[in-house]
Amino acid sequence: MAEITEMEIIEIVEDQEVIEEDDMENIIRKITPEEETELFVRRREIRESKSKFEDQNDYAKSLKKKWESLQDDCDKWLDGIDAANNVSINGFPSDTPLAEVDKEWRDVKLADLADPAITPGAIKALEDNNPAITTLGELTDWQELKADFWIKDIPNFGAAAAEKVANATIGFWERRETDTDVEEVSAEE
Repeated sequence: MAEITEMEIIEIVEDQEVIEEDDMENIIRKITPEEETELFVRRREIRESKSKFEDQNDYAKSLKKKWESLQDDCDKWLDGIDAANNVSINGFPSDTPLAEVDKEWRDVKLADLADPAITPGAIKALEDNNPAITTLGELTDWQELKADFWIKDIPNFGAAAAEKVANATIGFWERRETDTDVEEVSAEE
């Protein structure tokens, strides 16, 4: 049997008009035995494809259930380890009041960031924003509030200024991580 190409199907569909129910019987009478055989073969292929799809879909659902079960088991184990080590979800000892958790970074002034520094024009645009953005904490809060639009929603602030802020904050966190590593080594000695 000859395969029907997609282009031939498109041509056939474009040539078709809406078939009235009364005309259906006349059309069926005009179908040749070869065409009838082809239609039955196609119908069987469609049913087999649907059956394979449903089987694969059921298999995918069973894998998802297994994955979720394994994830739950893993979470329970890790929660148990954290509880045994007296560690809360934020990584600090669970008896540490949240107010004592390191948040001093939130008060770091953006104008004080150096290596690289933020340009005076970008600092001014951030300070003139409503609400003013002058610290890392305020910047973080603004970014969380505005998500992808945090740059666009600051007047007189564009991509270049955002890049300066990003580079300065990345530098801050990299230095802070290094400083923390040095403090931990010093404390161990």
